[in-house]
Amino acid sequence: DRLLTSLRERAKELNCLYAVEEILNLPDAKPADVCRGIVQVIPPGWQYSDLCRARIALDGEVFESDDFRATNWSQSADITLQDRRVGEISVFYIEEAPLEEDGPFLKEETRLVRTIADRLGHYLLYDRMKRHFEELDRARKHLGEPRRGDWRIVMQLLDRTDPSLFAKISHQM
Repeated sequence: DRLLTSLRERAKELNCLYAVEEILNLPDAKPADVCRGIVQVIPPGWQYSDLCRARIALDGEVFESDDFRATNWSQSADITLQDRRVGEISVFYIEEAPLEEDGPFLKEETRLVRTIADRLGHYLLYDRMKRHFEELDRARKHLGEPRRGDWRIVMQLLDRTDPSLFAKISHQM
């Protein structure tokens, strides 16, 4: 029975991790949408999923699972971006649960919340880099575009400063 229970818990944790990965891999998903999705898929991955609620605090925004309530029974992990803390994932039980290795939480759940925080940090780094490259690409395209009418300014200046050269270039055109 213990082995079967343990295997069920690992399966729930794996399903949670797979669901998080699916959310992180959605094309064109914005970080806020990703966070909203993650707080919804975390509770089913915990041992007492009916008592579990999740919260992500990121860059001043807070995303919470349905019927969220902060309690004393919690675990959390920092979300870091290039060695800088940018947020936190917290998992709460809204009622007291039996004691396990880490308060009411299994040691695997503690590891899982850290893994989710790490994956979210990597996603945020990728998202920021992607946006910076898109901005750089737009700037390069803008700088490389020929501007209409620029040649007229040069020709007018040439007409005023060197009329003979202006006549030669006009003749060639």
